[in-house]
Amino acid sequence: MPLQRREFLGLMGTGALSSVVLAACGQLGGSNKAKGPTIGMLQMVDAPPPNAVRKGFEAALAKAGYTAGTSVNFIQKDAAGELPNTTLVMKKFVADQVDMVFAIGTPPLQAAMKTVPDTIPVVFAYCSNPWGGGAGTPPRGGGPPNHNEVGTIGPHHLGQGLARAPGAHVAR
Repeated sequence: MPLQRREFLGLMGTGALSSVVLAACGQLGGSNKAKGPTIGMLQMVDAPPPNAVRKGFEAALAKAGYTAGTSVNFIQKDAAGELPNTTLVMKKFVADQVDMVFAIGTPPLQAAMKTVPDTIPVVFAYCSNPWGGGAGTPPRGGGPPNHNEVGTIGPHHLGQGLARAPGAHVAR
């Protein structure tokens, strides 16, 4: 049974109005975003070692007064073990205008160094070779360090690494 013109236009109008109302509900539904910085965190896989690094980072921020959902926002992602996903996630972080990126592991750091602009700080950890990932220069390697990233590798003390960051003030 074919629709008459009036019925068709009525259904189209109802569909369009429903779409607008649903979109508005998504926008007006309230955001639970905290007043504070947004940190995009990327790890290669969801596994105990990188999870422990991420949880330690969050705990250190909490100790400094940055509580998730209250004074800081976390966007936590993993690349599901797929290298191309690291670049896609980093591009999404940039599009979402995060205030900082936390790269957990060398592949996420490599993606950050390729896609994150110098205006967004990059903190890295759990990296076997950050220099190979594009972060600064190795110790005594000559050349200036990049000024938007800082981090730690292996068992080195994080405070010592952060103390080398330009303009950093680390309490001891």
